[in-house]
Amino acid sequence: MELSVLIINTNRNPQIKKNLERFFTLNELDSRVEELMDVDELEQLYARLTPDLVFIDDDQIAIALSDKIRSLEQNSTIVLITDNKDINKDAYLNHLDGIIYRPLEEEAINTLVNTSIEKMKKTLKLYMFKYEGKMVIVPYKDIFYFKKQITGIKMFSKRGQFIFKESFRNLEETLDRS
Repeated sequence: MELSVLIINTNRNPQIKKNLERFFTLNELDSRVEELMDVDELEQLYARLTPDLVFIDDDQIAIALSDKIRSLEQNSTIVLITDNKDINKDAYLNHLDGIIYRPLEEEAINTLVNTSIEKMKKTLKLYMFKYEGKMVIVPYKDIFYFKKQITGIKMFSKRGQFIFKESFRNLEETLDRS
C-alpha cells in the first residue's frame, strides 16, 4: 500500500522531507511524499492528491490549517512538527492527531503512520489489486474512472494510472459488493 504524505513546510526546513523520506525508505514503506511551501495552494493540491498523513511545521498556523484540511478531507491524519516542548497541547487537541518534536524520532513517526493506516481501514472503502507484482490499495474516493482495455482494465485515480488484468464483469461485481 502506498502511503500518501504531505509536508506543509512554510518554514522551508529542508530537513523535514529528507528525514521523512529516509524513515519511509529504511522501514520499507511504499510512500509518496509531497511538499507544499505555500498554503494558498492547498486546495489545488487536494484536487489532485488525497494525503493520508499530513505534517505541518508551523505552530502559529497549525490550528487554522488543520481546520482547512479537515474541510477538504476528514480522514487525513494531521500532525504538528515543532521545536517547542512547552507547547500547550490542549489548545491543539481537537484539531490535530498528534504532535512530534524535533529531532524527529522513529518511534513517534511509527505511531503516527500506524494511526493513519488504522484510520484509513476504519473510514474508507478500499479497492485492492495487483500491479507490477505489488499489492496496490486505492480508496474508492480517489478513483476517477475505469476504462476497459483489450487485456484488462485501466484505472485513473488521484494516486496514478494503473493497468491490471481483470475482466470488467469481475470489476463490476467487486464494486457492487461494496
